Amino acid sequence: MQTIKSTFDTTSVEGMTKVFNASNGASVSLKAAIGEVIEVQDILIYSDVIQGFGGSEPHEAELVALFSSDGNTYAGVSAVATKAASSLVDMMTANPEISPKITVVKGSSKGGQDFVNLQLISL
Repeated sequence: MQTIKSTFDTTSVEGMTKVFNASNGASVSLKAAIGEVIEVQDILIYSDVIQGFGGSEPHEAELVALFSSDGNTYAGVSAVATKAASSLVDMMTANPEISPKITVVKGSSKGGQDFVNLQLISL
C-alpha cells in the first residue's frame, strides 16, 4: 500500500490509524452509498494490489477513502471517483476550514459500464 494523496498527516498516530482502517476493509462501499450525502472531513487516495474481478489476475489500482464527519469511512476502486476526490483534496488542502458535502452518484459509460462518481453539493 502506498499513499498517493491525502488531506491529513498519514505519519501521525491518528493518521496511521485512518490509513490502516481504510486499507483493511473497515469501510462502507461507495457503491452502497449511492445517493447519500456525505460531509467529508478527510480523504485518502492510495494504491494497492487488489484481487482481480471475474478471474482476472490481481493488479495495482488506486483507491479512495472518504472519512465523514459522522465517523464513517466510504471507500472504493473507481478511477472516476478517485479523480474527483483528488480535486477535493486540492480544495481542502488550500482551504483547511472547509468540509465539503458531496453525494455519491452512479454513471454509465458509452460502452455500458457502470461507475460511481462524486458530486459536490457545497463547500
